[in-house]
Amino acid sequence: MSSGDRQLREPFRVHVLFDAPVKCPVSELFDGAAGRFPGLDWDLNAAGRPEIDSEAVTFAVDAGADEPVRGMTKIAGVPGPCPASWREALATSQMSFPNAAEVVARHTDHLSITVAAPRLDTSLAARFDAARRATCLGAVLAQLPQASAVYFPSSELLVRPAQWDVAAETAMRGEVPILEWIGLNATTFQWDGLLPEPITVATLGMAAFTGHEIVMPKVRLPMFEAAEWVGVSVRMLMESDHVFRDGDTLGFEGGDKPIRLRHVSEGQLGMRTPAWALFHDASLLDDVVHCGIPRERRVAQAGDDIMIGDWNALKKKLYCFVAGGY
Repeated sequence: MSSGDRQLREPFRVHVLFDAPVKCPVSELFDGAAGRFPGLDWDLNAAGRPEIDSEAVTFAVDAGADEPVRGMTKIAGVPGPCPASWREALATSQMSFPNAAEVVARHTDHLSITVAAPRLDTSLAARFDAARRATCLGAVLAQLPQASAVYFPSSELLVRPAQWDVAAETAMRGEVPILEWIGLNATTFQWDGLLPEPITVATLGMAAFTGHEIVMPKVRLPMFEAAEWVGVSVRMLMESDHVFRDGDTLGFEGGDKPIRLRHVSEGQLGMRTPAWALFHDASLLDDVVHCGIPRERRVAQAGDDIMIGDWNALKKKLYCFVAGGY
């Protein structure tokens, strides 16, 4: 089983950091979610402790595992700061949350929310729904005055409380909150005197939804342009009905197709999961050499089928999933 397959079976976790203790009934958290995000079923099938208390060992459960569209939800915590290793999260969050290190250093309490997909369903709709449930519950806690940050470990991102609220609203619209759910790691190389400097941009966290990450390896493009290509690819795979195929080309409708899509295995191009690699015309790497296999498809030519995609595909999948379950 690949790392991507394992991630598709893991629950989503949200850690909310606080600068002061938090104590409330579990039912109050779910009532808050029902009031703010009424589009989902927030019935509480409670087990474990009836109260959340960041100063005590907390373990409360919504045992929705037998429901068609609700996996088990757990709210857990132990006294003190969140016992995470923050190095990677602080690096990934540096641009969006520059004072994250200060916030992490001063927080005194935390609570963790874990939501599993029902019956280990690995479909995109089931994974997305589990992530948005965790996000919405986290947003209810994040609106408390003592909340200082939200940590989403699948993407190694630390997020401001107000921005996590935006993520919940975005997810409830059936759209991917990319800035909060999907981390972007940028690797620079020794400057060779030419501009723009070569850069590799890769996602962190998309594998939890699709089993794959996206990487644009060693390309001579401005950072914002490389990140834009990667972000558009995330949306294509998660929000539309696009299907990436090894050897296909990617570009703007009616324009050039500067991207060669290649499927890479775990370990290739330094990736920890299977990934889709975007080899741009400005890439300094040869896709055949570095992927180790010939292209399965030729470059798109006039008269070939061009996939436009249905950008409402994810919304439709979520509607069917929530309305009909299995």
